[in-house]
Amino acid sequence: MIYMHADEERQRVFRSAYRHLENSGLLAFDFDAGTCQPGESNPWLGIQDINPDTGGIVVQTVQMKTIDPTLRLVDQISYRHNGSHAQITVEASLESTCSPSRMKEMLAGEGFRAEGFYSDYAYSPYVSGDEGRKPRAGRGLRPIVHTYLEMSAS
Repeated sequence: MIYMHADEERQRVFRSAYRHLENSGLLAFDFDAGTCQPGESNPWLGIQDINPDTGGIVVQTVQMKTIDPTLRLVDQISYRHNGSHAQITVEASLESTCSPSRMKEMLAGEGFRAEGFYSDYAYSPYVSGDEGRKPRAGRGLRPIVHTYLEMSAS
């Protein structure tokens, strides 16, 4: 859901999913429930890895720039080196956030009944306000919590 930037896009997805689900079908997805911090973040190391079998190296830096409170630009630069071959890739993506209450409204508007909001795949209950306390991927980066929602067609 983070790559859908407007409610209309999200509603089209929910409408289509609802049409394709059987009665009592289940739709599960994740979305970013945080808010974008104003300004531009400092770059940080996103990935640093050495493949133990090939000795290949991957290093990635990430930087975010807020466009508005629910929209940010994420830039990633990756360097891969394996023997005599090296490759640099530059990627940019536009990502959005959505509050759980707004997501629940959109789901209800398309006929879904929300069964639960969770903070992770282990079904830990989502608590409003977690966005500001949980670091992303445990690396101490700018706090963003990815929230999981389950719903079924009623």
